[in-house]
Amino acid sequence: MYFGDADFNCNWFGGEAFSKTLTNVPVYTSGTAGFVNISTSDGVVHGQVKAAGKFSFVRIYEAGHEVPFYQPLVALEMVNRTIHGFDIATGQTVVSNTYVTNGPVDSTYNDTGSTVTFQVLPLNATYNITTNQPNPPYDVAEEMMAASPGGGGGRLLTRYERAVIDAGKINSRINLARREVGDTVGAEVQERYIQRKRKTGRFALFDDRVSAGARNHSHGHRLGRRG
Repeated sequence: MYFGDADFNCNWFGGEAFSKTLTNVPVYTSGTAGFVNISTSDGVVHGQVKAAGKFSFVRIYEAGHEVPFYQPLVALEMVNRTIHGFDIATGQTVVSNTYVTNGPVDSTYNDTGSTVTFQVLPLNATYNITTNQPNPPYDVAEEMMAASPGGGGGRLLTRYERAVIDAGKINSRINLARREVGDTVGAEVQERYIQRKRKTGRFALFDDRVSAGARNHSHGHRLGRRG
């Protein structure tokens, strides 16, 4: 079990509390096992682990809900060590049923709260694993211009950059359409429009009616079921 200690969605306190209820690893739950630092190839302590036999509870420092996104190196080395049967702490010891980590029963590392951000980040936001904060935002449209041959950048856009730009255009059209409808159509007419669309099934890709051999598409044609 591994948790990022800055993850408020699946917080590590709850994960550790659950780990203490496991009855099939008595060495772990009895308090014999303790937390030790995780050593990685960059020489930075990115977390701690408490292990007994082949069960380990891992706390990764300054990582949110997707640990590999926030702390990629320790996440990769943790997975590699697990796959090859080595201990998560050092990657040097072959794990057996008698393996146990010796250290404090509780993890005492306290972060500064520097991982917390209260702003909704844009789709193209990236994470800085040194500062544990989002990197400064950049304008994808400007990147596109700089990347284009005419803009002097001389490189093609990546698939991700194109997707972000397309998503922005689509959202702009949707927001514009909503404003136009709100400005020109009264609430009563707007409600009738919505009800008519719901009645004709235009809001759904497929309606709920499924026959033995085909589905009714929202536009009226029938799609044969593919085996």
